[in-house]
Amino acid sequence: MLLDTDFLIWVLKKDPAALSKLEEMKDKSEAIAISHVNLWELYKGAYKSSKPKEEIKKISTLISFFTLLKFTKKIDQEFGRLLNQLNKDGKPIGDLDTLIASIALNHNKTVVTKNVKHFERTGVKTESW
Repeated sequence: MLLDTDFLIWVLKKDPAALSKLEEMKDKSEAIAISHVNLWELYKGAYKSSKPKEEIKKISTLISFFTLLKFTKKIDQEFGRLLNQLNKDGKPIGDLDTLIASIALNHNKTVVTKNVKHFERTGVKTESW
């Protein structure tokens, strides 16, 4: 499983449905991963908040439980291909989400997100909560 940033934000907000989904994944002993894109988006939000130090501490604690997937040349190539294909089809989803989709495709991961329709355009398997 590759977590989308929206899921991580809801976990940080202690949303019962997101926390339940996280427990479900842990109970199934599923490999749960995040990407650098998640970190960029989470830290952007932390520095935008009125209490950045507190938010950064929460993020650091949360992400310590997950595997951080590294970028590869194959992901870079997939990103270029996918971004151009989505734009050509008139169905772009934004660069960062396209990058998350590229990472998921490269690592054969399901993306856990509320933006299911958004990611389905990429051919990525998705799961909501």
